[in-house]
Parts: sequence; C-alpha cells; structure tokens
Amino acid sequence: MGGVPPLRATPQTATADHTEEILAQYSPNPQSTERDVKRGCYIWFAGAMGAVVLFALAIYLIYSRRI
Repeated sequence: MGGVPPLRATPQTATADHTEEILAQYSPNPQSTERDVKRGCYIWFAGAMGAVVLFALAIYLIYSRRI
C-alpha cells in the first residue's frame, strides 16, 4: 500500500528570536490601545452626562406640572 507516510510528532524548538518575532506579531500596538481607552472614556462620559440631563429634564417636567 502506497501513500503518504504518517507524520511524526516532534517537539518544536523555538529560539529566542523566533519567540520575540511571534510575540511582536500578536501583541497590540500601545498607541492604538491608549487611543481606544481615551475614546471609550469620552463615550462613557458623554453617555453619563446625557443620562443626567434626561433625568433632570424628567424631574423638571414632573414637578412643573404639579404646580
């Protein structure tokens, strides 16, 4: 029976350079991470301020109709 011989499982030996190369490939860019965090904080802050304004408007409308 011909065919492809079975593959042998061998442990991979990675050098320090190869390891650093892999880590650099998959590690996030620190500058883009910092930008994303700032953008997220601004979005949450704007959402919180919007909620405060809506809450204050609702309280104003409820109490202004009682008088």
